[in-house]
Order: sequence, then C-alpha cells, then structure tokens
Amino acid sequence: MSDNQAVEMSAKGIQPEAIVKQQKNDITAAATYKDGLYRVVFKRALKTGDANDPELTPGRFIPFSIAVYDGQMNEQGNRATVSAWYYIMLEPATPLN
Repeated sequence: MSDNQAVEMSAKGIQPEAIVKQQKNDITAAATYKDGLYRVVFKRALKTGDANDPELTPGRFIPFSIAVYDGQMNEQGNRATVSAWYYIMLEPATPLN
C-alpha cells in the first residue's frame, strides 16, 4: 500500500460476480510498514448517503473483511490475501452531562 489507496467494494457472496467495486469511494487509508508488520488505518463517515455503504451504527456488530494485493508480485483479481470475517462494534457516545 505504498500509495495509501483503498478501494471500497461490496459483496454478497464469494463468487467473483458477487463482488462489486463501488462507484463512489467514501473511504481513505493510511499505512505504514515496520519490522515486517503492516499497520493500516481506514477512515470513513458513519453515514455516507450511499445506499451501497453499510451504516456504521454504534452498539451494533458490523461485519467486515479486507483483501490486500501485492503489486510487486502482480497480484490482481482473485490473487490476493483475504482476511477472515471480523466484527467491529462502535461504542455509543458518552453523554457530556
């Protein structure tokens, strides 16, 4: 990820035709590589107004997976490293009073 570029995709299965690159890319990424370990931070608004984006609602489990392509090894299409499915849960905002 030397160019710090993230591409947003939606999937409703594992077949290639079930994976769709989204027209609108609402996500940004920043990556570092040190001591053999990549660290990546993805950033996106909780609500984007895009019907293809899941709403990131605090207090609910949200499934996600990540695919990483190694350009130096000419990885593309279905040649990639794919993570397991993970879930994140955002904590609700703490009231100020």
